[in-house]
Amino acid sequence: MNIKPEAKAILRDIETIVFDIDGVLIDVRASFRKTIVDTVQFYFQDILKYDGGEELVKQEEIALFKEAGGFNNDWELTESLTLFYLAKSVRLESKDLAVIRYQEPFLDGFVVAGVTDFEKAVLDLLDDTERRAALGLWNKGLVRQVFQEMYAGSKYCKAFYGFEPIYFRGEGTINQEVALLDTGLVSKPAAVITGRAFEEAVAAIDFVGLEVPKELVVCDDGTFKRKPDAEALNYISDKMKTKLGLYIGDIADDYQMVANFNGLGNGKRFLSAIITESGEKFQEADIIGANVNEILRTVNNG
Repeated sequence: MNIKPEAKAILRDIETIVFDIDGVLIDVRASFRKTIVDTVQFYFQDILKYDGGEELVKQEEIALFKEAGGFNNDWELTESLTLFYLAKSVRLESKDLAVIRYQEPFLDGFVVAGVTDFEKAVLDLLDDTERRAALGLWNKGLVRQVFQEMYAGSKYCKAFYGFEPIYFRGEGTINQEVALLDTGLVSKPAAVITGRAFEEAVAAIDFVGLEVPKELVVCDDGTFKRKPDAEALNYISDKMKTKLGLYIGDIADDYQMVANFNGLGNGKRFLSAIITESGEKFQEADIIGANVNEILRTVNNG
């Protein structure tokens, strides 16, 4: 645990706690992160019928993009990673998964902040003919649908997304999620800002047992600008009449959203608490902790 002296001095004045969900309230390594890996794999093996069984995306590579910022939406990250390997396939003139995984260029060389810049860098690898070929193979809607089916499974797909699964029927990775929050430690009014869809967010909040009114659940539905923009946090602070709040997140976009909010000059402030296993990351954050419960205990002890 690392806390700045200035933040420690005002912990007792915190009125509101706003949570991210993934990596904060819930361990999603076996759900969303695994679904990214599995969706890319399914698209190449089962949709495009590429040869071999080499796994194209590793979880540690996903973490690199999360840390870079601009990849809070897992559907979009999955679509972008699919494009990367389609571009490699076209450039290398290969449909062998081992070839497109292990021949240059490599994914970790394209870690930039944001989907738009990443996809531009990928397409810049190709000439016009290759670009048309790669884009012709890239069915973003289908990639997203496969992701949704794999995450929600047969049980929740219709409820979450409004359609019955076509490509994947069975137990979704949602069933592998692990609650991280000890709700008994939540001593302040709570809200949530997440990159999840609304139905996913509500299911997660219910799963961990956190009490949050639905009007205080901000999700990625287009109502507000995405993290790291401060619009959603500003809405929450107005709605809850917060002068001093705490936001708990785990990636670059979370820290930057708080920094952007504090730069608005509106007389209100949020402290940033970041969950990370490395004390070297996010050194500008007000609080750095190993997990959400450690951070909440620190706040409660003032």
